[in-house]
Amino acid sequence: TALLLAGTFLALRVAVNAESDPTFHGLRALAPPRHAAPAAASPPVQAAAAPAPVPRLATFLKPEVDAGLVEVRDYADRSVVRVRGDGLFEPGSAQVQDRVRPVLDRIAQALQAVPGPVLVTGHTDNRPIRSLRYPSNWHLSQDRAQAVRALLAPRVGEARLRAEGRADAEPLQDNASPA
Repeated sequence: TALLLAGTFLALRVAVNAESDPTFHGLRALAPPRHAAPAAASPPVQAAAAPAPVPRLATFLKPEVDAGLVEVRDYADRSVVRVRGDGLFEPGSAQVQDRVRPVLDRIAQALQAVPGPVLVTGHTDNRPIRSLRYPSNWHLSQDRAQAVRALLAPRVGEARLRAEGRADAEPLQDNASPA
């Protein structure tokens, strides 16, 4: 009886997650883009003293940027660091590849020099995944974000880090690419 219940549960879990994908895509279409530039603020009436310069991630990670390993975009209120290429994870896996760990360690070192919260986002391609471990792309992307978060935490600190899965909602590459 227990085996039958477990099998039924797993089958229903996979079926529910398969049905949730269209809903997820519909909700994504309703949301505004996450990477929209902040609206320009009105000019101040009186000029304020310039704040002390905040260390920029692009400067610290210049060797990795020059080597094509990462892309860094510094904005007025935040920096976005993206690990380039498809080598961070094997397809369908959330285990960080050993060859990428030194790059993540350098990113963690850079993050030590800047204040504020750190959001780690996980992504997937648009090919649906259906497994017991990952019933949907969102589950895989969430585990990928958590895996990177766990590697950054010893240097950056648990309290500053948050992980979010985005599934295929924000493709980093054209889904027609070979990898």
